[in-house]
Amino acid sequence: MPTIQISGYPLEAPLTFEVTPDVYVDEKHWLLNLDQAEQLCTAWRDADTEGADDIARAYIYSETGTIITALHMEHEVSLTEWESAQGCGGDAVFSTAQLPFEFDLAVL
Repeated sequence: MPTIQISGYPLEAPLTFEVTPDVYVDEKHWLLNLDQAEQLCTAWRDADTEGADDIARAYIYSETGTIITALHMEHEVSLTEWESAQGCGGDAVFSTAQLPFEFDLAVL
């Protein structure tokens, strides 16, 4: 199984995951299982806001296989939807092709 590292603002430290290739999109994208996707979303949500009072991040997972992220910043709210590439419930897997964040991915 390949290992990837996901990094970028606002993550405080890179995250490393063993993944499977997303053969449905192309060889540059990977599938994260539900635990990995939630770990990534939690790291994003809990990242330092550098003292800004107007930044808030949240996410929620639906058993239909969708993760919704919300970012409140500068009096605006941005919502994104990360649909599972396949499966739902505990079997959902999420493609980095639809990653709702602008992070860097590197194969280790």
